[in-house]
Amino acid sequence: MSSMKQEHFEYVKSNKPDPAPHKGKLCHSDMITCSIIIAPDDPNLTNEQMKRKMKFATASRDGKVKIWNAHNLEHS
Repeated sequence: MSSMKQEHFEYVKSNKPDPAPHKGKLCHSDMITCSIIIAPDDPNLTNEQMKRKMKFATASRDGKVKIWNAHNLEHS
């Protein structure tokens, strides 16, 4: 429990509406159980470049892992 309190969590608001559940090929068909941020390794990037190159990985109970572009939440 103490290690969980030390972790950092951040809410990211999207301006794009969520697709309808189970209708889009980009959606997970079951609950997302894990998401992680994949940051670029280049230390010379500006903050804006870093945001554009950052990605999210999501995994769900349907057994799928998906990679998303963090800038516009498009599936990659």
